[in-house]
Amino acid sequence: MWLESLLLTVASARAHVPFERGAFTLTEIHAGPAAEGGQWFEVRNDSGSGQNLVEQVFTDGDGSSQQLSLTLIVRAGEYAVLAHPDSTVSADALLVADFDIEALVDTLTHSDLLGVVDAVAWDATWGIDVTRGHAMNPFAAGNEWANDLSTNWCAAEPTPGAANAWCPGSDTDDDGDGSSEQEGDCDDTDRAVGPGAVDDADALADDADCNGVRNDGVPNVEVDADGDGANSVADCDDADPDRFPGAADLPCDGIDQDCDGADRCAPDTGAPADTDEPGEDPSHPDTRAEEDPRCGCAVPRAVDPGLGVALLVVVASRRRRSR
Repeated sequence: MWLESLLLTVASARAHVPFERGAFTLTEIHAGPAAEGGQWFEVRNDSGSGQNLVEQVFTDGDGSSQQLSLTLIVRAGEYAVLAHPDSTVSADALLVADFDIEALVDTLTHSDLLGVVDAVAWDATWGIDVTRGHAMNPFAAGNEWANDLSTNWCAAEPTPGAANAWCPGSDTDDDGDGSSEQEGDCDDTDRAVGPGAVDDADALADDADCNGVRNDGVPNVEVDADGDGANSVADCDDADPDRFPGAADLPCDGIDQDCDGADRCAPDTGAPADTDEPGEDPSHPDTRAEEDPRCGCAVPRAVDPGLGVALLVVVASRRRRSR
């Protein structure tokens, strides 16, 4: 406890501590009228130490903003509730007057001197319930990319200043990648996103491995989305269980089944027999190679013997004329 007290003392002594993205995340939004508890929202401290929210700026979609001028110390892993003066949410809430949160379409942004710390934008498809509020799945705290996704929010009974309950259905693996929301999948609609996925700058998701860091470039234990035994780094098509390193590559079908970078050509059946006619130079066998149009393979073929006879006749006739 003495260490936590020391951290809080240090945090309160500084006028402002610059925050990186995800140091605080928006975790609950209540857009109801005063009769339903009023308007308020909740932020969680995910920075790992006690922090002072003084001078932080909170803005809604129409541009109304509030910069906190009072000291507001939030312990690591705990919550702060910011409420409109008409709200009856809690005596511990910090009142912010210049706010009018819209239930259907709006945006809440937590800004810092360095830029955006977290932002959540929603529309009518989110189904914000003015009587119940909207809450984020607990695992998304600290993941400011994941809490932008509507799938990670749901209508819920208000829990201001406390951890949210899990959203309905968060214990099922909806995208079939082996993890549900309760098991840490920060986007359960995308099989390429989840614990152990490859997180790099080329990933479609901003935080594919759900560790709370955007594109950290560190491949952890990779996923095998199609269940063929090859992870998503080695597999050239992790959505097709018939394509993986070591698979049988069917020749000339236009598909690289074994992930070696090319389709396999037709099997080599060996060089054809020489069809030299009597008197021909044996150092030049009558064999040629032509391209297999199916995949560009070089396939040997024998020259038609009839063609060889015809050529001999032409040569012989020319010799007779020259005498």
